[in-house]
Amino acid sequence: MIVPITEGEAWQIWKWARERQSRKKPHTSKKIVTYRDDLSIHYDGIKGEYAVHKLFCLPYHPRPRESGDKNAPDLWLPTGESVQVKYRSKRGWQFLLTSTDPDEFTADIGILCWPAETGPEDVEVVGWISRDDFLRHAVTVNHINKPGGERLAVDPDHFHPMQELLIRVYRDAA
Repeated sequence: MIVPITEGEAWQIWKWARERQSRKKPHTSKKIVTYRDDLSIHYDGIKGEYAVHKLFCLPYHPRPRESGDKNAPDLWLPTGESVQVKYRSKRGWQFLLTSTDPDEFTADIGILCWPAETGPEDVEVVGWISRDDFLRHAVTVNHINKPGGERLAVDPDHFHPMQELLIRVYRDAA
């Protein structure tokens, strides 16, 4: 599902990203893509979170976290389920944790996002996966080919369509 991000929303997301980055110094992201700076990584992460909130018609209130999010959920659905959003900067990339520790996936549901082909700031919300399905399909990868670079990942083809989750959430919340 494509979530359009307007110029005004993109400006606000950059503002939130700068605020998050200024509070996190000297904390740096656990990068896979080493050619990107922390600010742009924060921007993409917030843009993914914002797009999912927008898709579910939920208000977005960024939480500044000085030393990372400690794997706290990025949002709560009206059904009470917690959600962890992962935005990948390239289409087709995996839902990826920052380690091989399965307990890092603390939410009930994971949602994968990446850039949409419709506009420079638009987000494609690819799909969702339950924690149980994540644990069943996760594999260890090392995209940076360095010691300590191992992470748990799940390919996008294991994700369920977003329409299923939207229908279930709003049917069950009614």
